[in-house]
Amino acid sequence: MALYSWYDYEFETTGAQRKNKIFTSMFIRQEDLLKPGTIHQLQYLGPSDLGPSFMSRNEVQTKVPFNSQHFSQILAAFSIDPNSKEAQMMKSTLTRCEDPLRFSQHFCAPSMEDMVDYVSSEFNPLVASKDLQVLSVIVTPPMEGSNRYRINKVKIAGEGKDTISCHKAAFPYGAFMCHHLVGGTAYHVQLQSLDNDNLKVDALVGCHHDTSDWSPLYGAFEVLALKPGQTVCHFLLADNVIFIKNN
Repeated sequence: MALYSWYDYEFETTGAQRKNKIFTSMFIRQEDLLKPGTIHQLQYLGPSDLGPSFMSRNEVQTKVPFNSQHFSQILAAFSIDPNSKEAQMMKSTLTRCEDPLRFSQHFCAPSMEDMVDYVSSEFNPLVASKDLQVLSVIVTPPMEGSNRYRINKVKIAGEGKDTISCHKAAFPYGAFMCHHLVGGTAYHVQLQSLDNDNLKVDALVGCHHDTSDWSPLYGAFEVLALKPGQTVCHFLLADNVIFIKNN
């Protein structure tokens, strides 16, 4: 499991995060993103290390229930030290998922069935294959080490209430946090490595247009030389998913 989460916008970024080039390279200014030919250095866009794939809904409910009341049971099931950074992050994930007043915009999906049910209830597709697009990051071949990338093409993938973005949460199994992209825009971005002619990336970038309620000490502001309230864009990792309702 990672030692930090990418999406704790309301918290100060830790010193370890600020020194981590994977984290800092994820961010990009919107004006640079939208300018074909921009060169951007990325460390990694593969799967996160925030836990393995999904467990089934039955496994979650019967073996490791996704709630704070069973926190000790979850830690024991995955042999995680209660005093570790991993345990703190897991507790933070559960706090987000169990606090509807602060995090009402998020839906937590601890199983694939939960994610599918949530997207279906929000978009009510008659025929999923026709009414929905499902986008993820495609890296060919896998990224290894730092590379300089040229942005070859950018187009809007989705925005607003017709788009749901699901991010991997800090948990020892495949829990996701999903939210409508209200006040945001998702872009599909084609990247070409300048260090490896065979390395191409179909990337996804999320831009948050209103960051006024983010912590002024969140690392993206320092990396991009921006202030709270200004648009912040970031690349998505390969195990993030975007659902788009076709109109």
